[in-house]
Amino acid sequence: MTVLTPAFRRLVLARSLSWFGNSMAPVVLAFAVLDAGGSAVEVGLVVGVRSVCNVVLLLFGGVLADRLPRALVLQGAALLAALVQGAVGAAVLAGRSPLGVLMLLGAVQGAASAVSVPAASALIPLTVSAGALRRANALSRMGMNAGMIAGTSLGGLLAAVVGPGWGMVLDAAAFLAAAVGYRLAGRALRSGRGGVPGRGAASSGAVPVPVGPARPWHELREGWREFASRTWVWVVVAQFFVVNAVAAGGVQVLGPTVADATFGRTAWGLVLAAQMAGALAGGLLVARSRARHALRIGVAVVALDALPLLALAQPAEVWLLSAAMFVNGVAIEQFGVAWDVSL
Repeated sequence: MTVLTPAFRRLVLARSLSWFGNSMAPVVLAFAVLDAGGSAVEVGLVVGVRSVCNVVLLLFGGVLADRLPRALVLQGAALLAALVQGAVGAAVLAGRSPLGVLMLLGAVQGAASAVSVPAASALIPLTVSAGALRRANALSRMGMNAGMIAGTSLGGLLAAVVGPGWGMVLDAAAFLAAAVGYRLAGRALRSGRGGVPGRGAASSGAVPVPVGPARPWHELREGWREFASRTWVWVVVAQFFVVNAVAAGGVQVLGPTVADATFGRTAWGLVLAAQMAGALAGGLLVARSRARHALRIGVAVVALDALPLLALAQPAEVWLLSAAMFVNGVAIEQFGVAWDVSL
Protein backbone atom coordinates (compact mmCIF):
# COMPACT_ATOMS: atom_id res chain seq x y z
CA MET A 1 0.00 0.00 0.00
CA THR A 2 1.42 3.39 -0.96
CA VAL A 3 2.32 5.79 1.80
CA LEU A 4 0.80 8.75 0.04
CA THR A 5 -2.88 7.97 0.51
CA PRO A 6 -5.25 10.96 0.38
CA ALA A 7 -5.84 10.78 4.14
CA PHE A 8 -2.11 10.64 4.87
CA ARG A 9 -1.32 13.59 2.58
CA ARG A 10 -4.03 15.74 4.14
CA LEU A 11 -3.05 14.77 7.66
CA VAL A 12 0.60 15.66 7.00
CA LEU A 13 -0.39 18.99 5.42
CA ALA A 14 -2.58 19.87 8.40
CA ARG A 15 0.11 18.85 10.91
CA SER A 16 2.67 20.91 9.04
CA LEU A 17 0.41 23.97 9.26
CA SER A 18 -0.15 23.32 12.97
CA TRP A 19 3.58 23.11 13.59
CA PHE A 20 4.07 26.26 11.56
CA GLY A 21 1.76 27.98 14.02
CA ASN A 22 3.20 26.27 17.10
CA SER A 23 6.77 27.19 16.14
CA MET A 24 5.95 30.82 15.35
CA ALA A 25 3.91 31.33 18.54
CA PRO A 26 6.74 31.29 21.13
CA VAL A 27 8.95 33.47 18.91
CA VAL A 28 6.45 36.29 18.47
CA LEU A 29 5.12 35.86 22.01
CA ALA A 30 8.59 36.33 23.50
CA PHE A 31 9.18 39.50 21.49
CA ALA A 32 5.70 40.79 22.41
CA VAL A 33 6.69 40.55 26.08
CA LEU A 34 10.00 42.32 25.41
CA ASP A 35 8.24 45.07 23.40
CA ALA A 36 5.95 45.67 26.36
CA GLY A 37 8.99 46.31 28.55
CA GLY A 38 9.12 42.82 30.01
CA SER A 39 12.26 41.13 31.30
CA ALA A 40 13.72 37.70 30.60
CA VAL A 41 11.94 36.47 33.73
CA GLU A 42 8.58 37.58 32.32
CA VAL A 43 9.37 35.93 28.99
CA GLY A 44 10.06 32.77 30.98
CA LEU A 45 6.72 33.05 32.77
CA VAL A 46 4.74 33.40 29.52
CA VAL A 47 6.58 30.60 27.73
CA GLY A 48 6.60 28.46 30.88
CA VAL A 49 2.86 28.57 31.56
CA ARG A 50 2.20 27.47 27.98
CA SER A 51 4.58 24.52 28.41
CA VAL A 52 3.21 23.52 31.82
CA CYS A 53 -0.38 23.41 30.52
CA ASN A 54 0.81 21.37 27.57
CA VAL A 55 2.50 18.78 29.78
CA VAL A 56 -0.24 18.60 32.42
CA LEU A 57 -3.07 18.11 29.91
CA LEU A 58 -1.25 15.77 27.54
CA LEU A 59 -2.58 12.70 29.37
CA PHE A 60 -6.15 13.95 29.09
CA GLY A 61 -5.50 14.58 25.41
CA GLY A 62 -4.75 10.88 25.09
CA VAL A 63 -8.03 10.00 26.79
CA LEU A 64 -9.93 12.26 24.37
CA ALA A 65 -8.12 10.70 21.41
CA ASP A 66 -9.36 7.27 22.56
CA ARG A 67 -12.94 8.40 23.19
CA LEU A 68 -13.73 10.89 20.42
CA PRO A 69 -13.23 10.94 16.65
CA ARG A 70 -9.57 11.83 16.32
CA ALA A 71 -9.94 14.01 13.24
CA LEU A 72 -12.64 15.96 15.08
CA VAL A 73 -10.39 16.39 18.14
CA LEU A 74 -7.63 17.77 15.90
CA GLN A 75 -10.04 20.08 14.12
CA GLY A 76 -11.37 21.46 17.40
CA ALA A 77 -7.87 21.98 18.83
CA ALA A 78 -6.77 23.86 15.71
CA LEU A 79 -9.84 26.09 15.84
CA LEU A 80 -9.24 26.84 19.52
CA ALA A 81 -5.60 27.71 18.79
CA ALA A 82 -6.73 30.00 15.95
CA LEU A 83 -9.11 31.86 18.26
CA VAL A 84 -6.45 32.23 20.94
CA GLN A 85 -3.77 33.48 18.56
CA GLY A 86 -6.23 35.88 16.98
CA ALA A 87 -7.13 37.23 20.42
CA VAL A 88 -3.45 37.59 21.40
CA GLY A 89 -2.67 39.35 18.12
CA ALA A 90 -5.57 41.77 18.55
CA ALA A 91 -4.52 42.55 22.13
CA VAL A 92 -0.92 43.19 21.11
CA LEU A 93 -1.90 45.37 18.14
CA ALA A 94 -4.26 47.37 20.37
CA GLY A 95 -1.53 47.86 22.96
CA ARG A 96 -3.59 46.01 25.56
CA SER A 97 -1.43 43.00 26.33
CA PRO A 98 -0.52 42.93 30.03
CA LEU A 99 1.50 39.99 31.27
CA GLY A 100 -1.53 38.30 32.84
CA VAL A 101 -3.45 38.31 29.54
CA LEU A 102 -0.49 36.86 27.63
CA MET A 103 -0.05 34.15 30.25
CA LEU A 104 -3.74 33.22 30.20
CA LEU A 105 -3.92 33.00 26.42
CA GLY A 106 -0.63 31.11 26.33
CA ALA A 107 -2.06 28.58 28.79
CA VAL A 108 -5.12 28.03 26.58
CA GLN A 109 -2.95 27.49 23.54
CA GLY A 110 -0.77 25.02 25.45
CA ALA A 111 -3.92 23.11 26.34
CA ALA A 112 -5.04 23.05 22.71
CA SER A 113 -1.66 21.70 21.65
CA ALA A 114 -1.80 19.00 24.36
CA VAL A 115 -5.15 17.79 23.07
CA SER A 116 -3.95 17.54 19.48
CA VAL A 117 -0.63 15.69 19.85
CA PRO A 118 -1.94 12.22 20.90
CA ALA A 119 -4.75 12.30 18.33
CA ALA A 120 -2.39 13.18 15.47
CA SER A 121 0.10 10.47 16.46
CA ALA A 122 -2.68 7.90 16.71
CA LEU A 123 -4.06 8.73 13.25
CA ILE A 124 -0.89 8.14 11.24
CA PRO A 125 -0.84 4.32 11.71
CA LEU A 126 -4.45 4.24 10.47
CA THR A 127 -3.50 5.82 7.14
CA VAL A 128 -0.60 3.55 6.15
CA SER A 129 0.33 -0.12 6.28
CA ALA A 130 2.53 -1.45 9.08
CA GLY A 131 5.47 -1.93 6.71
CA ALA A 132 5.32 1.71 5.63
CA LEU A 133 5.06 3.17 9.13
CA ARG A 134 8.74 4.10 9.52
CA ARG A 135 8.78 5.92 6.19
CA ALA A 136 5.43 7.54 6.95
CA ASN A 137 6.66 8.85 10.30
CA ALA A 138 9.79 10.22 8.65
CA LEU A 139 7.76 11.95 5.92
CA SER A 140 5.34 13.33 8.50
CA ARG A 141 8.15 14.73 10.61
CA MET A 142 9.81 16.23 7.52
CA GLY A 143 6.56 18.07 6.79
CA MET A 144 6.40 19.23 10.40
CA ASN A 145 10.00 20.43 10.23
CA ALA A 146 9.33 22.32 7.00
CA GLY A 147 6.46 24.06 8.77
CA MET A 148 8.71 24.83 11.73
CA ILE A 149 11.42 26.27 9.47
CA ALA A 150 8.89 28.63 7.93
CA GLY A 151 7.28 29.47 11.28
CA THR A 152 10.46 30.26 13.21
CA SER A 153 12.16 32.25 10.46
CA LEU A 154 9.00 34.17 9.55
CA GLY A 155 8.23 34.80 13.21
CA GLY A 156 11.57 36.53 13.74
CA LEU A 157 11.22 38.49 10.49
CA LEU A 158 7.69 39.70 11.25
CA ALA A 159 8.61 40.64 14.82
CA ALA A 160 11.45 42.76 13.43
CA VAL A 161 9.62 44.38 10.48
CA VAL A 162 5.93 44.82 11.41
CA GLY A 163 5.80 43.72 15.06
CA PRO A 164 4.80 40.51 16.87
CA GLY A 165 1.06 41.31 16.74
CA TRP A 166 0.87 40.70 13.00
CA GLY A 167 2.84 37.48 13.46
CA MET A 168 0.10 36.26 15.79
CA VAL A 169 -2.58 37.17 13.25
CA LEU A 170 -0.78 35.08 10.61
CA ASP A 171 -0.48 32.33 13.20
CA ALA A 172 -4.26 32.33 13.63
CA ALA A 173 -4.74 32.00 9.86
CA ALA A 174 -2.38 29.00 9.77
CA PHE A 175 -4.35 27.22 12.50
CA LEU A 176 -7.60 27.88 10.62
CA ALA A 177 -6.10 26.30 7.51
CA ALA A 178 -4.92 23.34 9.62
CA ALA A 179 -8.48 22.84 10.91
CA VAL A 180 -9.69 22.59 7.29
CA GLY A 181 -6.94 20.07 6.54
CA TYR A 182 -7.89 17.88 9.51
CA ARG A 183 -11.50 17.96 8.39
CA LEU A 184 -10.53 16.81 4.89
CA ALA A 185 -8.31 14.05 6.32
CA GLY A 186 -11.17 12.76 8.46
CA ARG A 187 -13.50 12.84 5.48
CA ALA A 188 -11.00 10.82 3.40
CA LEU A 189 -10.74 8.20 6.15
CA ARG A 190 -14.50 7.90 6.50
CA SER A 191 -14.92 7.51 2.74
CA GLY A 192 -12.42 4.63 2.67
CA ARG A 193 -9.81 6.49 0.62
CA GLY A 194 -7.14 6.45 3.26
CA GLY A 195 -7.70 3.79 5.90
CA VAL A 196 -5.73 0.58 6.26
CA PRO A 197 -7.72 -2.47 5.12
CA GLY A 198 -8.56 -4.95 7.83
CA ARG A 199 -8.82 -2.57 10.75
CA GLY A 200 -12.56 -2.21 10.66
CA ALA A 201 -14.42 0.90 11.70
CA ALA A 202 -11.53 2.13 13.80
CA SER A 203 -9.52 2.82 10.65
CA SER A 204 -11.81 5.69 9.79
CA GLY A 205 -10.61 7.62 12.79
CA ALA A 206 -14.26 8.35 13.46
CA VAL A 207 -15.11 5.49 15.81
CA PRO A 208 -13.24 5.42 19.15
CA VAL A 209 -11.52 2.15 19.97
CA PRO A 210 -12.73 1.71 23.58
CA VAL A 211 -16.34 0.69 24.22
CA GLY A 212 -18.54 1.05 27.26
CA PRO A 213 -18.92 4.01 29.64
CA ALA A 214 -16.11 6.52 29.79
CA ARG A 215 -13.82 5.95 32.78
CA PRO A 216 -11.00 8.45 32.27
CA TRP A 217 -9.38 8.02 35.71
CA HIS A 218 -9.38 4.24 35.30
CA GLU A 219 -7.87 4.59 31.83
CA LEU A 220 -5.20 6.97 33.13
CA ARG A 221 -4.27 4.43 35.82
CA GLU A 222 -4.09 1.70 33.18
CA GLY A 223 -1.94 3.93 31.01
CA TRP A 224 0.38 4.63 33.94
CA ARG A 225 0.83 0.90 34.58
CA GLU A 226 1.69 0.33 30.92
CA PHE A 227 4.12 3.26 31.02
CA ALA A 228 5.81 2.19 34.27
CA SER A 229 6.16 -1.44 33.13
CA ARG A 230 8.42 -0.48 30.22
CA THR A 231 11.79 0.65 31.52
CA TRP A 232 12.98 1.99 28.17
CA VAL A 233 9.95 4.30 27.97
CA TRP A 234 10.13 5.92 31.40
CA VAL A 235 13.92 6.21 31.33
CA VAL A 236 13.78 8.18 28.07
CA VAL A 237 10.91 10.33 29.40
CA ALA A 238 12.92 11.07 32.57
CA GLN A 239 15.89 12.04 30.41
CA PHE A 240 13.80 14.49 28.40
CA PHE A 241 12.22 15.92 31.53
CA VAL A 242 15.65 17.45 32.11
CA VAL A 243 16.73 17.96 28.48
CA ASN A 244 13.57 19.81 27.43
CA ALA A 245 13.60 22.08 30.48
CA VAL A 246 17.22 23.10 29.90
CA ALA A 247 16.89 23.48 26.12
CA ALA A 248 13.61 25.40 26.28
CA GLY A 249 14.95 27.74 28.94
CA GLY A 250 18.07 28.46 26.93
CA VAL A 251 16.61 28.75 23.43
CA GLN A 252 13.05 30.03 23.95
CA VAL A 253 13.68 32.39 26.88
CA LEU A 254 17.31 33.51 26.88
CA GLY A 255 17.63 33.32 23.08
CA PRO A 256 15.20 36.17 22.23
CA THR A 257 16.67 38.29 25.03
CA VAL A 258 20.22 37.81 23.71
CA ALA A 259 19.04 38.46 20.15
CA ASP A 260 17.33 41.73 21.10
CA ALA A 261 20.50 42.93 22.80
CA THR A 262 22.94 41.84 20.08
CA PHE A 263 22.35 40.58 16.54
CA GLY A 264 18.61 41.32 16.17
CA ARG A 265 15.30 39.56 15.66
CA THR A 266 15.61 38.78 11.95
CA ALA A 267 18.90 36.96 12.54
CA TRP A 268 17.32 35.08 15.46
CA GLY A 269 14.56 33.85 13.17
CA LEU A 270 17.21 32.60 10.73
CA VAL A 271 19.09 30.90 13.57
CA LEU A 272 15.93 29.02 14.57
CA ALA A 273 15.30 28.18 10.91
CA ALA A 274 18.81 26.67 10.74
CA GLN A 275 17.82 24.26 13.51
CA MET A 276 14.70 23.23 11.62
CA ALA A 277 16.70 22.87 8.39
CA GLY A 278 18.98 20.50 10.28
CA ALA A 279 15.93 18.55 11.41
CA LEU A 280 14.74 18.36 7.80
CA ALA A 281 18.15 17.02 6.73
CA GLY A 282 18.04 14.61 9.66
CA GLY A 283 14.64 13.38 8.48
CA LEU A 284 16.04 12.61 5.02
CA LEU A 285 18.89 10.74 6.68
CA VAL A 286 16.75 8.67 9.03
CA ALA A 287 14.19 7.85 6.32
CA ARG A 288 16.95 5.93 4.52
CA SER A 289 18.46 4.44 7.67
CA ARG A 290 18.25 0.73 8.44
CA ALA A 291 19.95 0.95 11.84
CA ARG A 292 18.93 -1.85 14.20
CA HIS A 293 19.35 0.26 17.34
CA ALA A 294 17.89 3.53 16.12
CA LEU A 295 16.53 4.56 19.52
CA ARG A 296 19.86 4.01 21.25
CA ILE A 297 21.56 6.16 18.64
CA GLY A 298 18.85 8.82 18.93
CA VAL A 299 19.10 8.99 22.72
CA ALA A 300 22.91 9.26 22.56
CA VAL A 301 23.07 12.11 20.03
CA VAL A 302 20.67 14.22 22.14
CA ALA A 303 23.87 15.26 23.96
CA LEU A 304 24.35 17.66 21.02
CA ASP A 305 21.53 19.77 22.54
CA ALA A 306 24.37 21.38 24.49
CA LEU A 307 25.89 23.00 21.37
CA PRO A 308 23.37 25.88 20.96
CA LEU A 309 23.60 26.67 24.68
CA LEU A 310 27.40 26.85 24.49
CA ALA A 311 27.16 29.11 21.44
CA LEU A 312 24.66 31.42 23.17
CA ALA A 313 27.01 31.70 26.15
CA GLN A 314 29.76 33.17 23.94
CA PRO A 315 29.95 36.64 22.37
CA ALA A 316 27.25 36.75 19.67
CA GLU A 317 28.46 35.02 16.47
CA VAL A 318 25.46 34.29 14.28
CA TRP A 319 27.25 31.88 11.95
CA LEU A 320 28.53 29.81 14.87
CA LEU A 321 25.13 29.74 16.54
CA SER A 322 23.44 28.79 13.24
CA ALA A 323 25.90 25.93 12.71
CA ALA A 324 25.32 24.66 16.24
CA MET A 325 21.55 24.80 15.75
CA PHE A 326 21.79 22.95 12.42
CA VAL A 327 23.78 20.09 13.96
CA ASN A 328 21.37 20.05 16.88
CA GLY A 329 18.43 19.78 14.46
CA VAL A 330 19.96 16.76 12.73
CA ALA A 331 20.48 15.08 16.10
CA ILE A 332 16.97 15.84 17.34
CA GLU A 333 15.45 14.17 14.31
CA GLN A 334 17.46 10.98 14.78
CA PHE A 335 15.79 10.65 18.15
CA GLY A 336 12.35 11.91 17.12
CA VAL A 337 11.69 9.40 14.34
CA ALA A 338 13.11 6.49 16.34
CA TRP A 339 10.93 7.45 19.32
CA ASP A 340 7.75 7.72 17.25
CA VAL A 341 8.31 4.36 15.58
CA SER A 342 9.31 2.64 18.85
CA LEU A 343 6.18 3.86 20.63
